[in-house]
Amino acid sequence: MDIETTLAKRTRMRRLELGKTQQQVAERINSRGTLKVTRRDISRIETGELITPHFLEDLAIALEVSAIWLASGMTAREHEQLLAGTAVAAGFG
Repeated sequence: MDIETTLAKRTRMRRLELGKTQQQVAERINSRGTLKVTRRDISRIETGELITPHFLEDLAIALEVSAIWLASGMTAREHEQLLAGTAVAAGFG
């Protein structure tokens, strides 16, 4: 499964778990006051059309998950372990 599909699926799955519409997610992002996101933007993420949203962190906050999980499917602990392993392999650990 590629990153576009998994990001799309995780976004849709979490939105539905919260019982939110695409419009409600967009409005929640917009309520932070820094971006203007539309329902169509959320739809484009969920269909895999928009694969690197510049508002990933805001989307994660709106969906009440971490940006790491939303982008990769990894938990924060898994991400830390991956980074630690990479640092060791590069000679920094």
